[in-house]
Amino acid sequence: MRRVISILFILILFFAFAPKIKAANGSLYLSPSSGAYTVGNTFSIEVRVNTGGISINAAQGTFVFSPDNLSVVSVSKSGSIFSLWTAEPTYSNSSGTISFEGGVPNPGYTGASGKIITITFRARVNGTTQVNWSSGAILANDGKGTNILSSMSGGNYTLGASVIMPPAAPTEPSAPIGTPAMPEISSSTHPDENKWYKNSTVKFSWLLPEDITGVSIAFTQKSTSNPGSISDGIFDSKTYENTADGVWYLHLKFKNSSGWGPIGRFKVQIDTVSPKPFTVEIKEGKETNNPQPTLIFETTDETSGIDHYQVRIDGSEPLIVEINEVPYKLPVQSPGKHTIVVEAFDKAGNNTAAVAEVSILAIEAPKITEYPKRLSVEENLVIKGTALPKSTIKINIQKEGVGPMVGQTQTDENGNWLYAHDKFLSKGVYKIYAVAINDKLAQSYPSQEITVLVALPPLFIIGGVIIDYMTVIIVLLALIGLIIFGSYWARHRFMIFKQKLIKETEDINRVMKRAFELLNQEVEDQLNKLNKVRNKRELSKEEKDIQEQLKRDINVAEKYIRREVEDVERKLTPSKFNVKNLFKKNKKK
Repeated sequence: MRRVISILFILILFFAFAPKIKAANGSLYLSPSSGAYTVGNTFSIEVRVNTGGISINAAQGTFVFSPDNLSVVSVSKSGSIFSLWTAEPTYSNSSGTISFEGGVPNPGYTGASGKIITITFRARVNGTTQVNWSSGAILANDGKGTNILSSMSGGNYTLGASVIMPPAAPTEPSAPIGTPAMPEISSSTHPDENKWYKNSTVKFSWLLPEDITGVSIAFTQKSTSNPGSISDGIFDSKTYENTADGVWYLHLKFKNSSGWGPIGRFKVQIDTVSPKPFTVEIKEGKETNNPQPTLIFETTDETSGIDHYQVRIDGSEPLIVEINEVPYKLPVQSPGKHTIVVEAFDKAGNNTAAVAEVSILAIEAPKITEYPKRLSVEENLVIKGTALPKSTIKINIQKEGVGPMVGQTQTDENGNWLYAHDKFLSKGVYKIYAVAINDKLAQSYPSQEITVLVALPPLFIIGGVIIDYMTVIIVLLALIGLIIFGSYWARHRFMIFKQKLIKETEDINRVMKRAFELLNQEVEDQLNKLNKVRNKRELSKEEKDIQEQLKRDINVAEKYIRREVEDVERKLTPSKFNVKNLFKKNKKK
């Protein structure tokens, strides 16, 4: 028992006086953690580690930034303390994240400012922005991979417009009295000193005073160059070919009998190289149900800089996209595959293009369940159907040779919809289809196409037979008019020449006979249809009245025609014309 107590006492003393394990105090931080940078320019930030005096063999981390304010140009491992990478450094400009995961072999690394990676950002818009850690770890080289991370420090950066201070004007000695005035220089190829051009051939010209005895000229990339006091001849223009890219200055002065005058200068800016190649990413993927996908792209131009982008969809007119509008959300696109061409233009007009394709998935197409196949000009068009709940339905109504009419309605929570056209449709044949649009503006393919005939209203309906104005009233009026006209015409011709009237009357006889046959046939057809109905069922009082009225109408027409023809016959000499023959075969029983 005493021995056990002794062992316990020794163990208590050991733990009480043994050296304590050093507290974890490793940190991850950004260098520099602050700064002011110009919009459109790039700047670099280093990711560093402080091991707190403990040897480490690995570290990992993820930090976030605002894609609206910053975009990553590159991530470099050059000069890193890590030589092993379990996951290559990656970044996403669409989600605004950067991640790394690397290590170093035994005996590890110990230090206060070990560089892990270097990130190059591009400032996008004015304002302040932060780069903050979302997760991280520092693993000790103790065989257990103990995480000794105690803190993570991000960065806060100011982004602003560039302010270019013009160089101080060089102090030049005053020209003697009587010397030439400062030359007035112009360029036909590069007329605007503040604009970039992609033409490498530069032409200058100036007015040459009459008393000039010498011209001194120099073309350099230094704004304060002096062309010197040795004359290059007497001339009023100069051309420089194959000029290198960059900013150039022409320096020119005149000499007369009193000496050299002041120096005149003219600046030209040349950029003949297109922006660097780039790629276009679709944030939502190459296949999406979002009708307004977001394009992610960016490039640089070393000389004049990027001026703007142009986005062309399926060969349409280009859309102008400013630098600060990237990433760029497309306008609403219809379902199907679309080809996107993005062109980057520098300030000199050089351009580089990149192509991407995106497929917009269609939502479920609407169905037309009820519609009139035939419609009167005095009736409203009403269509019913089904589609996805709470969606917008666009109705396209197209008449041949006339521009389409587009109507709109909404589905209810069960997906049912009804559309009533607010105006009467004119006569004709109409092709109609529907398209559905959901709350995210995604569209469907068109529904099945339906055909609607719009015609004059029927006069009345007998059973399933439609008797309209075209078959009764118009025919009767036309025949009666023809008879009256024929009678008048016959009388008039008879007064002129009796024999000719006889011949013409015979013609009228044939015409009236044929006309009456047609009228009689039309009435017989209608009566036959009524007889068929009577065979199936007893005719209603209204149908019987119609039947009797038709018989009376044809008898009245017969009597009227007979009377008119007999009047003509009485005034003619006997001929083969006999009115009794007109109705011989058409007498109704």
